Amino acid sequence: MLRRLRGIRGLVGLALLVLAGAVGHRVADIVRGTPVAGVVVVDSLPSPGSPVFTREAAAAAQVTLSSGNRVRILLDEDLFRDMMGHLRRARQSILLYSYYCQPGRLGDQLADVLAAQARGGVRVFLLGDGFGCREYLNAVGPRLRSAGVRVAAHRPVRWWQLHRAQHRNHGRVVLVDGTVGYTGGFGIADDWVGGEDTPPWRDTNLRIRGPAVAELEAAFTAAWSEATGNLLVLSGEAEPRPMAADPEFPDVLAGLLVSRPGLGVTTADRYLAYSMSGATRTLYVANSYFVPTARTRRMLADAARRGVDVRVLVPGPVNDVPGTRWAGQLHFDELLEAGVRIWLYQGTMMHAKTMVVDGRWGTVGSLNLDNRSLRLNEEWSVVFDDPGLGAALDSLFLADLERSRERTVQEHAARSLWDRVRERLAWVIEPLL
Repeated sequence: MLRRLRGIRGLVGLALLVLAGAVGHRVADIVRGTPVAGVVVVDSLPSPGSPVFTREAAAAAQVTLSSGNRVRILLDEDLFRDMMGHLRRARQSILLYSYYCQPGRLGDQLADVLAAQARGGVRVFLLGDGFGCREYLNAVGPRLRSAGVRVAAHRPVRWWQLHRAQHRNHGRVVLVDGTVGYTGGFGIADDWVGGEDTPPWRDTNLRIRGPAVAELEAAFTAAWSEATGNLLVLSGEAEPRPMAADPEFPDVLAGLLVSRPGLGVTTADRYLAYSMSGATRTLYVANSYFVPTARTRRMLADAARRGVDVRVLVPGPVNDVPGTRWAGQLHFDELLEAGVRIWLYQGTMMHAKTMVVDGRWGTVGSLNLDNRSLRLNEEWSVVFDDPGLGAALDSLFLADLERSRERTVQEHAARSLWDRVRERLAWVIEPLL
């Protein structure tokens, strides 16, 4: 009996040691990295629109920009109407990655299309995040596999891999025949299409044709090889059957920003630092989970102080992650006092993740302004330099402000004691948000 008790104590001690090591690793992981503290300008920082700015900003973020891209902006449920049409017309391949999927009407519709296409001979690959898509993959995976769809989970959460659990791939991409690509903030869930009594979430997405599609495909194949151990090589792609003509922005200079966690500065950090520091006229940010780090707040505040029109749009009363609302709101004082203007979207969840500098340089994708996106997650966002696309996104941003309430210095100072308590409670978990 004594020997058995000693054995149990040994096992318990070993378990506690493993747990302590895991917790220590997580704490170190949360605070690791060398975030950008500022931008050192040797001569003078070029302005957006100049070839030097574009070249240096792309180099800082390790983005390869290519011309010849045709880009269309797709909002909310319009994205899925357009996407389903292209998926039904696929002739060679469909690649789909999503961070967030949920069973429901939209998920069932997508599964039906993917299964029908696979049975018709199209090579279909569905990859979902092992945390955000777990329930959906469990629900539709068996029937999709039986139809010939290749289905996999990316970084599934398992007890022996908890040290990797918080490093999610937050990207979203759909590719049809290697020629048409979709990306943005969308998820595969009914929230994005709404219901009889609920409006769809407000989101901004892009459809792309051109050289940047190959970069979206490269990001997908890298994730697929990590998830399955098999390198995916596609060949013989063909142009999908055309749909009715619709307005696109032609010849957009664009590329894909891929930001991954690491021991040093992430590419997202460098991209944001260069972009915010280079702004001369306008800096419009729409961000669904706005919990800016101290350095991000300083760069936004510095831009406002040098006369840039800095405006930030965040979710208002409708917010699917309340903790981010309160953690972000804790820092409104600092930003408002510096001249940054902040709006709260009304009526539905604002899920867009866009930034446009001086009406031409910007990004649309999965990147949030929080520690999780900048340090912990893998993020995919399209970076562009185009005055037409930039002006269109600026117009959408200003239209969204008409459906929002501006948070003034006076209103923020008069917020309730209960709001202040929630902000402080959220501050405790801010590094995880």
